[in-house]
Amino acid sequence: MEDELPRVALLDDGELDDVRAALRALGVAHCDARRATIGEAVPILLSTPAQARALASGSGEAPPHHLHAVIAGGVEASGAPCDLELVRPIENSVLRLLTRRPELAASRERRLSTRVALGSPVWVSVGDDRREVTVSRISIGGCGLISPALLRTGAKVQIELPPELSAPRSLVLSGEVLGSREIATGDGVTFDVSVAFRALDLVDRVTLRALMARHAIDFRPATEGSSGRGDRGLRERAVLPARDRRRTQRRRFQQRVMGVIGGIAHVLLARDLSRGGLRVEWNERLAVGDAIKIAVFGAFDTAPLLAPAVVERNDDADGWFLRFCALEPAVEDRLDALIDTLAPLDLDL
Repeated sequence: MEDELPRVALLDDGELDDVRAALRALGVAHCDARRATIGEAVPILLSTPAQARALASGSGEAPPHHLHAVIAGGVEASGAPCDLELVRPIENSVLRLLTRRPELAASRERRLSTRVALGSPVWVSVGDDRREVTVSRISIGGCGLISPALLRTGAKVQIELPPELSAPRSLVLSGEVLGSREIATGDGVTFDVSVAFRALDLVDRVTLRALMARHAIDFRPATEGSSGRGDRGLRERAVLPARDRRRTQRRRFQQRVMGVIGGIAHVLLARDLSRGGLRVEWNERLAVGDAIKIAVFGAFDTAPLLAPAVVERNDDADGWFLRFCALEPAVEDRLDALIDTLAPLDLDL
């Protein structure tokens, strides 16, 4: 574990030793925040309420991070400044979701995205090494490459798309290699490489969507809980909905999310998503009227989408509906971007 880059930095004076033990048992690389490499970002910072208040007042130090979670020692939330506050006891399933987002969340979200087939040559740079490979498929979340050489899992890459694909502007996508699979062909051995993109800015996202609109949908693998009817209807491209339609149009979204009620965190299984809210599987810990903070985790190098919601009703077989409330503009924009990557339920699933 010492050879891995830490996923979690802990800022405390020994109060979080039980959390350290839990992370060690889960095999999650972690470090003391005070000993983290200067200038190196850590995805998650876990601290005590006292340390969070010190950071907020400018009297404390911590490495750059994407999510700051406070772990309180009492039975109620302390109100310390942070992104998420969790109250003990913390279930292992919560820590697992929080610290293993690439496997449990981001990769699943990317698999649910519509992909298009390409088969075009692109340039890939890994450090100072630059080589030509073929991009076989692409989605908003990532792409597949056919490479004559192995690309190491975890390698940071830059992919330069040719002008004929991205016109009228150039498009360079940064990402991380999720894995490579050796393929034997008549031309010898090649590697099918899966790449997850880092967060795209608005202009790159629009450019990539325009590129995808000009190509045929590749495939959409069956997902957990699907009816098995496969990708009926997905062969015809769906028109992206206008912003106002997102409020009511439900989109397929099967992914684990975190729900925090009064500091107690629970792992919930989402079923579908709209601009108005999130439908989740039935959970005995929820009750109508509960105020809940939803955390949707994406790629490990991005902050989670945090949205306040209210448990509005129980639709029995359809599970609970969590209605979003008082979303900030930045959260609305990120929610819109996420919804745009998902297929409407009527494309069926």
